[in-house]
Parts: sequence; C-alpha cells; structure tokens
Amino acid sequence: EFSQTEILGQYRSRSWLDGKEVEVIGINKSYSAKVIGIDDDMRLIVKTNSGDIEYLSSGEVNVKIK
Repeated sequence: EFSQTEILGQYRSRSWLDGKEVEVIGINKSYSAKVIGIDDDMRLIVKTNSGDIEYLSSGEVNVKIK
C-alpha cells in the first residue's frame, strides 16, 4: 500500500508537462498558459499569459509544439 505522499511524488516525477506551453481547453473558454507544476492536491498549476495562476483539477490541455 502506498501513502498519499508516495503517490504524489511518483505523479510529479512522471509528469512531462512542467515548463511546457499549453492551451487549456475549458467548457466556456480556452487560453494559453505555462505549466508550473502539480500541487499537493494533485492539480495542475498553470500561469496564464496575463500572469494569473490557475489550479486545474479536470479538463484538457494541448501541448504547444514550437
């Protein structure tokens, strides 16, 4: 059995989105953002182009390929 701390550590270590530019696709809006990391509640942390920090617990992101 794994603890939440161990699961979170594995989740963070396996994420390849950190530092990537993404398009966040929501129900009512889509916007560009940069992935900062994963918080303790396992939400994706993104910084929008306007500088706002958002915490995403569900939805879709597309990775932007330059």
